[in-house]
Amino acid sequence: MPADVNVPVSTAARAIRYTPPSQAEVVLGGGVVYAMILALIFLQKFAAPIGVKLPISVPLIAVYIGLAAMVMRLQIKVAPTRLAAFALLFTGIFISQMFSLGGISTLSLLQLLVLYFPLVFIWRVSQEQYLKTLNVFQNAMLVICAVVAIQLLSQALFGLGVQPSIEDHVPVKFLLPGYNYDAPIKWGAKFVRPNGFFFLEPSFASSFLACALITELMFFHRLWRTAVYAAALLGCVAATGLVLFALALPFVIRRQSARMILAGAGLAMVAGLVGFATGTFDGLIARVGELGSPGSSAWQRLVAPVIQLGQVYSDPRYVLTGAGAGSNLEGNSSTWPVVKVMIEYGVLSGLAFMLLLVNCAINAPNRAVAFAFFVIFNFTGGFLMTPASVIQFWLLIALMAPVLPPRPVSWRPRRRRDVAAPAA
Repeated sequence: MPADVNVPVSTAARAIRYTPPSQAEVVLGGGVVYAMILALIFLQKFAAPIGVKLPISVPLIAVYIGLAAMVMRLQIKVAPTRLAAFALLFTGIFISQMFSLGGISTLSLLQLLVLYFPLVFIWRVSQEQYLKTLNVFQNAMLVICAVVAIQLLSQALFGLGVQPSIEDHVPVKFLLPGYNYDAPIKWGAKFVRPNGFFFLEPSFASSFLACALITELMFFHRLWRTAVYAAALLGCVAATGLVLFALALPFVIRRQSARMILAGAGLAMVAGLVGFATGTFDGLIARVGELGSPGSSAWQRLVAPVIQLGQVYSDPRYVLTGAGAGSNLEGNSSTWPVVKVMIEYGVLSGLAFMLLLVNCAINAPNRAVAFAFFVIFNFTGGFLMTPASVIQFWLLIALMAPVLPPRPVSWRPRRRRDVAAPAA
């Protein structure tokens, strides 16, 4: 791990007085966060089947167990501005539901608050601890790179569509429902895009791999790892990670040496040639043409949410109160998070929700991942109630607040200045 990496100091951490943690506190806090990262990556498909209609995400359970452990040991702090934004959201939701004209789903309302409550917490860490924690994520994603390679090799050796799948070994009641685990490259095609075995969909694997690639380029600069993450990202054949990386590229280029820029340009040319030769990019390019086709994936993600909000708000009674918690039936729309909040809880709650997310992202030390993932999360799909994406946002962007220890100040007595006698 490079020793000369300059990690931006978090604004959220700057607002809280820094006190050096003891070795025991460092071990506890680091171990808890490491466990949450590993649970998010390797257990995100799993659910605790508490009830038929209430499968609870295992990574979300891990987050609350970790929060409890860190709160009891005073390892974690509340960011005042985030708490204020969450309080506004909480207040707006409950006031809107008191006057809502539609039906109210109490379960949907509680799910929203439970899922986003961890965003108010920050973990103050040294810059060294921040890099160690990021490296745990990087190492885990190397395992995912190997799994993606195995899934591609399996289809090459045993036939298209034949790849290791966790669904063949785990009962359905222990898996989160509602996700397309095995997604073909296009409707009716035999080739199934790799999902990294542990991820909900290929797009989730692509998103996590893009975060690993950006983090590597921003902080660690290990060329062989950069190549591995990039190859696995392309191997997923999913647009989510590629768009995420493209959004982060202006931040990434500023942190690179001339050698890394040349190496990256060479890798990009090779990847482009391979992608066009194999037809891999054909499906990705075709997504652009889908924007004008109602019912297509791109139309559902990028066009339909705006149309849906306009249809709901055509009745002015819903602007302030919303249509009620859980009333937004997705239909042919993959509703953006802020749009879903505005439809169900009103425009003021939507503004408070966006204020909370902006406050988390704008103070992030990894600004490249923060900006890119903020755009992907808010404006490309229905991620509002997706535990894996919300926890990804918290762990990689909003949780850790690197701080600089106070510099030692050398004290020297002031020199006495000669005081002139008053004039006669």
